[in-house]
Amino acid sequence: LRQPRAIRAGQKVEIRFLGDGFRIRAAGKALENAALHQRLRIQTASGQIVSATATAPGVAQLNVD
Repeated sequence: LRQPRAIRAGQKVEIRFLGDGFRIRAAGKALENAALHQRLRIQTASGQIVSATATAPGVAQLNVD
C-alpha cells in the first residue's frame, strides 16, 4: 500500500534547518512528492536545491551537522 502524500510536487513548503544550538526556517518549493519520513528535493527561494525529510504536511526538515 502507498502512504498518503504529506508534500506534493510544486507545493510551497516550510524548510526547517536544525543544527547544534540553532534552528532556521525558510520557504521553498517541493520538486517531488513525499510521504511522511520520506526524502525529497526542495528548491529554496535563492534557487538552491536541498534534500530534506518530510516531517508533517507542508513541512520538511534538514539536519545540519
